[in-house]
Amino acid sequence: SNGELFVSGQTGVRLVGEAGNNWSLSAGGRRWITQDIALGLNLWSLSSWRDDMTYRATSLNLTLMKVWK
Repeated sequence: SNGELFVSGQTGVRLVGEAGNNWSLSAGGRRWITQDIALGLNLWSLSSWRDDMTYRATSLNLTLMKVWK
């Protein structure tokens, strides 16, 4: 295989305390450039509600992987 892809989602609901409803999504993948070097990308985002306020965060991560033989 020359690469991998993934997508993931999650939701949450308040059970007790100050926690709020929330969701998060992530997606990413990796592409092998040579037999032992790959480039990867991951994107992640979340949103949460607490005390009538919305909190949001987003992250983008780039990786360079090397297999040592």
